Amino acid sequence: FYVKDNCKLGEDYYLWLQIMLNHKIYRILKPLWWYHLEASELCDAPLIDKCRQPFLTDIESIKNNCPDHLLSVLDRWYGLYALGLAQELSFAGQSDQAVKLINKFPQIKKYKWEYFKLRTKMIAPQLILMVRYFKQYARQA
Repeated sequence: FYVKDNCKLGEDYYLWLQIMLNHKIYRILKPLWWYHLEASELCDAPLIDKCRQPFLTDIESIKNNCPDHLLSVLDRWYGLYALGLAQELSFAGQSDQAVKLINKFPQIKKYKWEYFKLRTKMIAPQLILMVRYFKQYARQA
């Protein structure tokens, strides 16, 4: 689905994102299959590789294929996706990669509370542990 740079991770996501932006789709909420990842190599991909997925690296081609009336939706989706990935990276101790995502996707900053929490985790990770400890202590008291 994505052949540049011999891509092996996220190439299907690149395809589905463009399909969703350009065609009507219908979602059936009833589960029709079970998807097991236990023996899959997909779960073993390093977190840093998620940043190299083509829908995050080749954004312009996705935006060029996106209808004008959905560009703001795509922009918000990128902000939320990048914010979630930045939080994962920060939690894994890869704050430098989280900063790269923040710089690449400035729309992350529109989600003020979540962005504030992310920056706090990056600046003072021990603070989050202290807050969790005090919350748990307050519940027990």
